[in-house]
Amino acid sequence: MGNGEGEFDAPAAITTDEQYIYVAGEKDGRIQFFDFDGNYQKEVYIEELDDISVRILDVESDGTNLYVSAGSMDEKRLGVYLIDQNDNVKKIGKTEIGCFGRNIKTNEIYFANAYEYFEKDDMFGYQGGKSFLARITDGKLKRMFLLPEGYLPAKLYIEDDKIYIFSEALMEVDVFDYSGNYIETLFAETAETENRGVSCMAVRDNVIYLSDTENNLIYKVGLNE
Repeated sequence: MGNGEGEFDAPAAITTDEQYIYVAGEKDGRIQFFDFDGNYQKEVYIEELDDISVRILDVESDGTNLYVSAGSMDEKRLGVYLIDQNDNVKKIGKTEIGCFGRNIKTNEIYFANAYEYFEKDDMFGYQGGKSFLARITDGKLKRMFLLPEGYLPAKLYIEDDKIYIFSEALMEVDVFDYSGNYIETLFAETAETENRGVSCMAVRDNVIYLSDTENNLIYKVGLNE
C-alpha cells in the first residue's frame, strides 16, 4: 500500500488492452499503466479526481483512448473522463455516472448510466435514477436507448448484435438489441437461488461468470443457453 510507482491505495478499477494493464485508484486520481509482466510503465494523474469525495467506478480502453467513470458528491468532479494517447485528459458528457463495455471485435466503447446527480434543499449527491445506454463516438457520449428507471446497470458485455447488461438493482443479466428491445433474461434470482449478493460480472469464451459475495459462490451461464 502506498502512493509510489507500482503501489496502490484502494485500487478500484482495472482493464487491459493489447499494450497495457490499467489500474485506477479510487480517490487519488491516479491511473497506473503496467506491462503484462506487472512492471510499472507510467501513470496519468487526473487532478479533478484527487479528492476524498470521489469514487472511481470503472475504467476501459479502446486501444487508443482510456475512459474513466467517477462518482462524487461534487458535481464539478463527477462524470466521464477521456485520456488520449498523448496522456491529455478531458471530461466528456456532463454528470453521467456508470460503467463501460467494449465490443471486443470493433473496440467500440459503450457506457451505461446508472446514477444521476441531485440537489434538493440542503441535500446533494448522486442516486439511482435515469438509466440509459450510450456509445462513445468521436469523444462524445451519444445516447442509444433508455433503460428502466432505477435499473442500476453495473456491467456491460457487447457481442455481435446483442448487449448484455447486469442490473445491480434487479440482480439479473438481461439481453437487449442495439435499438433497446428486450430479448431475454439469462440469469435472475429464483426461489431456489437467492443471489442478492451478486455484484460482479465477467465474460470469457461465451460464458458469463457472476460472483456472489453473500453466498460465496460463482455462477456460470452460457451465452447461448
